[in-house]
Amino acid sequence: GTHHPVLGLGQDDLGAVGARAAGDSGWCRVPKSWAFLSLLTGCVLMMIVNIELVLRSLITLIGKGEVLKPLMPAEEEIMAE
Repeated sequence: GTHHPVLGLGQDDLGAVGARAAGDSGWCRVPKSWAFLSLLTGCVLMMIVNIELVLRSLITLIGKGEVLKPLMPAEEEIMAE
């Protein structure tokens, strides 16, 4: 088939993304939609975390920081588990 001038990939290489399967000796084909869905999922989760941190900063800024649970547990709590 025709090859991409920069990437050097043929048309058949652009339809799916290769990924190593655990315990598998070879590569398996992953549909491109799965790859983009995982990228979208990661971006959405990062946005949620960023929104949470901004809201925590705003709550702390207005002086109500004591109502928030700490992000890091105290050392006594870590030892108790």
